[in-house]
Amino acid sequence: YRALYNYKPQNDDELELLESDIVLVMEKCDDGWFVGTSRRTGLFGTFPGNYVEK
Repeated sequence: YRALYNYKPQNDDELELLESDIVLVMEKCDDGWFVGTSRRTGLFGTFPGNYVEK
């Protein structure tokens, strides 16, 4: 998946996204949040699913 927008984490378990980041999505939650790892930083966390596209 590729990030469409920047996302600044609001909590410790959230993943920072920068536009065009590649994210390996591991899980899609029913509430619209995704769980995955940023290829840029190697960090793991949650982020809004509508901020990325396949």
